[in-house]
Amino acid sequence: ISASHKEAAVGGPPSMFKILSDQEVELQAAKRADYTGGGHMLANYEEAARATGLKTWQVMLSRIYEKLYRFRMLREGPEAQVTDESLKDTLLDVAILAKLLIIEKEDGDGRRNT
Repeated sequence: ISASHKEAAVGGPPSMFKILSDQEVELQAAKRADYTGGGHMLANYEEAARATGLKTWQVMLSRIYEKLYRFRMLREGPEAQVTDESLKDTLLDVAILAKLLIIEKEDGDGRRNT
C-alpha cells in the first residue's frame, strides 16, 4: 500500500470502502463457519472440485458467474422471490469470492491463510 493510501486510511471517518470491507470480513467468517465447519477457507471448494472433476479455481469461478448472473437477473428481471439476499449481499459474495480466488491462486490451497 502506498504512503498516500495509508494516510487516507488513517484518521477521519470510516469510508464506505472500509465499511464494506469490514462487512465482507464478518460475512466471510460466518459463511466459512457454515460451509467449512471452521476448517480452512477453501475446503468446500476443494471438495466440490474433487466431486466434479474440476479444478478448485474452476469451481470458484463458476460461483462468481452464478452470483453475477443473479445480480443481472435481479437488476433486469422480475421482483426477487428470495428476499433474504439483497443485491448488496450478492455483490459482497462476489467480492469475497474474488479474494478467495486470489488466495487459491497465490497459495494453491488456502491452508496457510486460515
